[in-house]
Amino acid sequence: MDLQIEWRPDLFAGDWVVAGGSLAISATGSDDLKSAVLVSLFTWGAAPAGYVSPTGDTDPRGWWGDTYEPSPIGSLLWTLLRAKKSDGKALLQQAKGICLDALAWMKKDGVAKTIEVTTFWFTPSAMGITVAITKPSGQVFGFAYTWKGF
Repeated sequence: MDLQIEWRPDLFAGDWVVAGGSLAISATGSDDLKSAVLVSLFTWGAAPAGYVSPTGDTDPRGWWGDTYEPSPIGSLLWTLLRAKKSDGKALLQQAKGICLDALAWMKKDGVAKTIEVTTFWFTPSAMGITVAITKPSGQVFGFAYTWKGF
């Protein structure tokens, strides 16, 4: 059981769930899986050495807790912030690859049998991301997010 996280489409961000004045604990396996997907996709993963953003920023970002971890968490979706959409299809493909990389640990750890990701333009400045995870039992869980920053 984990702390429960909900996607806030109004904020284009995840947020802790509060119930009765306390942080809510997920009650089901699907809540745990949903929280794991949110953390995997929307925690800023550290950029590779030498990364320079389109604005010239060289901060690699990343979560401080990964300093001594062999398998860091998070994704590089943040590297697409302010990316030029001159080739929108290529950007969607890049985002899909980033999402699959961020979720790959689930297959390695036996949490998922298969992972499918679809990316699309929800609006001119917001990307839609859908994730379908098939667990080893065959049960399929689907998640959908809208991510803004373009």
